[in-house]
Amino acid sequence: MRKSSLMTQRHSSGGGGVRSSGGGGGGGGGLGVDGAGGREVSAMQVPGPPKQLEPTYRMEPQQRFLAPRVHVIIKDECVRSSGGGGGGGGGLGVDGAGGREVSAMQVPGPPKQLEPTYRMEPQQRFLAPRVHVIIKETLEKHLDGFQFNPKFTATMSKVLSEELKDRVKQLGFDPRYKLVSTVVIGQRLDQGVVITSRCAWDVRLDSYAAYTYQNKSLFCTASVYGLYRE
Repeated sequence: MRKSSLMTQRHSSGGGGVRSSGGGGGGGGGLGVDGAGGREVSAMQVPGPPKQLEPTYRMEPQQRFLAPRVHVIIKDECVRSSGGGGGGGGGLGVDGAGGREVSAMQVPGPPKQLEPTYRMEPQQRFLAPRVHVIIKETLEKHLDGFQFNPKFTATMSKVLSEELKDRVKQLGFDPRYKLVSTVVIGQRLDQGVVITSRCAWDVRLDSYAAYTYQNKSLFCTASVYGLYRE
C-alpha cells in the first residue's frame, strides 16, 4: 500500500506540472508554476502560418525620394556639428553630452566641367638655349672630379636624368610639353663614339637641347626633349 501511494503521488505531481504550465497557475509573461516543485515553466510559442501577400502591381513608389529635404537635413547636421555646441574654431564642434570634439563633415561639390580650349599652340614654348644652360651646369656640378666606375655609372646616369627633368619643369614651359631626358656615360679610352637620336615630331613646336661633358676618365652626353601634346 505504501509503494502504490508513492507511485500515485509521483504520477499526480507530473500531471500537475503539465496542467500548471498550460493553465497558468503562476506569474504572467507566458510563464506557469509547477504545482509539485514550484519551478517556472515557459509556454512554448507556436508560430502561425506565414502571411500570403498579394501582388500590388504598383510600378511607382508611394513616397518619392525628395532631394531638397535631404539636402536641408545634411546642411543642418553639418552646421550643428561644426558650431552648434559652442566648440572651438577650425571646423570643430563640441558634443553636448560627452564634451568631445566633433569634426564637420566635408561634402564635396560637383566636379567642374572643363570646356575645350581649342588651343593648338603652347602658351610658353620650349626654349632650347635655356635648357642647354641647365644641362651644362648640372653635368659640371656632378661630374667634376668624378672617376669612371662601372658600378656607379648606372646610378649616376639615373640621378642626372631625374635632376635635369625636374629643373627643366621649373622653367615654366607649357604643361602640355612632355619632357624626355636621356644620359649616356662612358669610359674615355681614346675611342670614337657617335650618339644619335631620331624622333617623329612637329618641327614648329618640338625641340631639344644637348650637351657633352668630358674629363680625364669619362664622357657624358645628356639630352632633354620637349614634345608638345595638343
